[in-house]
Amino acid sequence: MTVKASIFKMNVDENLNVPQQYGIRGIPTLVLFKGGQEVERIVGAVSREAIAKVIEKYV
Repeated sequence: MTVKASIFKMNVDENLNVPQQYGIRGIPTLVLFKGGQEVERIVGAVSREAIAKVIEKYV
C-alpha cells in the first residue's frame, strides 16, 4: 500500500491571514488535514514520537 502525505512549513509572520483563518493562536501548531478537512491539531512543542503516533492514525 502506498501512502501519500504532504507536509508544509509556514512562516506566520509572512502569512498573517492563514493563522487567523485556521484559528492558530500558539506556535508551534501542527494541523493535520484529511480529505481537505482538519482532523487533528497539536499545539506546542511535543516529541517526535508523539507526532508520529498522531500521524499514524490517519495514514
